[in-house]
Amino acid sequence: MKINIFLILMMFFVCFGKNKDIYVLDSEKKPNKNDYAKESVDNEKKSTAEIDFNWTAIPNYFQPHSPIDLYEKCKKISLEYEKGEYETTNEYNKRIQLISNKKLINNLTIDSLFILRVNIDSWDIKYDADQEVLSYRMWSEEFGVKPPYEIREKLNLDYDSQLSCFELLSDEKIINYYKGSNAFGVEKSIVEKEINKYIFLLNNRVSTLFNYQFKINVTEAKLAKDNLSLLLFIKLKLPYVSSDIEYHRPTITEPKDIKTYLYYFLGDVEMFWIYNNSTGSIYQKINIR
Repeated sequence: MKINIFLILMMFFVCFGKNKDIYVLDSEKKPNKNDYAKESVDNEKKSTAEIDFNWTAIPNYFQPHSPIDLYEKCKKISLEYEKGEYETTNEYNKRIQLISNKKLINNLTIDSLFILRVNIDSWDIKYDADQEVLSYRMWSEEFGVKPPYEIREKLNLDYDSQLSCFELLSDEKIINYYKGSNAFGVEKSIVEKEINKYIFLLNNRVSTLFNYQFKINVTEAKLAKDNLSLLLFIKLKLPYVSSDIEYHRPTITEPKDIKTYLYYFLGDVEMFWIYNNSTGSIYQKINIR
């Protein structure tokens, strides 16, 4: 009899316990940073510090730096910048000098100029056929984002302060499907997602809106408008990188369970190039400094 009761209890927990795993899609597993390892290695090999500022077109072989790979390397170095409790200022300064000379990617150090490609999905791009002028306005995250505590502390920012930013990379994956219910017993099918975002925060606080334009004939404009890309030339600033996590809890009206991992870079924009990612043609070079 004891055995039968035990079996019944086991069946109860299987059928009515936490049921998230029942809806797991085998083909869509939880993302892991190891998933990006091969991409990071490939991008490091392709990325180059050798860039000709007189280029009129981006060569096929050129690849900007991978934000995933750059973040991981900067994170390791940023931890070394913390001054030890029993370390004198003189010892600390000498150690920092050695760290500054460490090779980060290829021949680049933490103080080098890095080149990152920007996601431009939110750009407002218009063409004036009469004037043969293509104008664009770029912004990110609705005029800026609130930086994480580590960066606010370093820059002496208030809690509600925001910094202008550029989204470098966004990767979204479905982890799971499961049933959820509220206090009134209303059930909904919940989709569980995980998002990884890499964002560059502007330390030099240029305007949150960038309005530019350039001359281009109609034929070229038709080819360029849907293929515009931005290359950012940046210098990183302490603490270089930081991270944060945001949660979106599922509701009846929005049944989504979302965890967003935010990976931030902090630095100054030295210049940027607008170019055609299909042909490589460079249309505009803007110096910020």
